Amino acid sequence: MIKYLCLLIAIISIQVSSYAETTFLPMKLNNSSIWYADSFFVGAGIKAVKKTNVLIKKVFSNTAFKGKLFYVNNTNDSLQLLFENKDTINDVNLGVVDSGTDLIFAYMPVAVDKEYDRILFKKLYTGQNRVNVDRYISEIRNGIFGYRWSVVGQVDSSTVQIGFDTNGSLLFQDIMFTVTNAKVQR
Repeated sequence: MIKYLCLLIAIISIQVSSYAETTFLPMKLNNSSIWYADSFFVGAGIKAVKKTNVLIKKVFSNTAFKGKLFYVNNTNDSLQLLFENKDTINDVNLGVVDSGTDLIFAYMPVAVDKEYDRILFKKLYTGQNRVNVDRYISEIRNGIFGYRWSVVGQVDSSTVQIGFDTNGSLLFQDIMFTVTNAKVQR
């Protein structure tokens, strides 16, 4: 009986750990003038709300590192370059996306200080990044949040704000952007 009870507890622990990868941050992050949402989730996913255009708008970037933001087309696993965090390009229209489509973004540092070489050219994905569960997993672990390197907050009924952090500052300001026609998935 004890053997079966231990097995049941182990199975439940594995199932819970594979789904417990979203961390709630109940306050505005640091500078409220650049963060529009009231609260954020580390590891949350994003879905399209309805079949219409999805617009990406860069809000802010506060890092010495240079990085590129990509949209991940999860039907063919291709990466579409949206902009670099140091670019003057601020708006991109992804076009019409079907309702319920997972909106996945990847950020890749392309020039960093020597002490951060380990993240150079590594793709860091939005979402939960659960090993053996999710399709896209960041290419390197973050010491604080596992494979999760971004926060997502709901700004209004169809806009989310996303921020990436690559240097451990927990400011999530390497690149910050909004996505319209989108909803946070926890």
